Amino acid sequence: MLGKKLKELRRAKRLTQAQLGDVLGISASAVGMYEQGRRTPDAETLQKITAYFNVSSDYMYGKEGLDVGVFLEDFKARLYTDGALMFNGVPLSDDEAHKVLSAMEIGARIALEKNDGKKH
Repeated sequence: MLGKKLKELRRAKRLTQAQLGDVLGISASAVGMYEQGRRTPDAETLQKITAYFNVSSDYMYGKEGLDVGVFLEDFKARLYTDGALMFNGVPLSDDEAHKVLSAMEIGARIALEKNDGKKH
């Protein structure tokens, strides 16, 4: 699970394994092995990973739900690398796609505000 999450987070930030390795002070090979599940980061490296991506270790090990912010960043990265966003088969302009992404983010923020109000 950690490897999959690490790969998703890295891609959401549009980083190569080498770039992430530089940030974390490890080799690109180590990042690749973590992503493939062939190695597990030590406690210090895991702390660097979670701090850099602003997630918990529980999230990295799949003990938390989907982080909408991370999902939106990944969605944006895929949109900009994979091509146009469509609605019912009709391609959206860059401006329209940006508005859709903004609306998704606003919706998530509104949902969080409502949930915060229920917790108190």
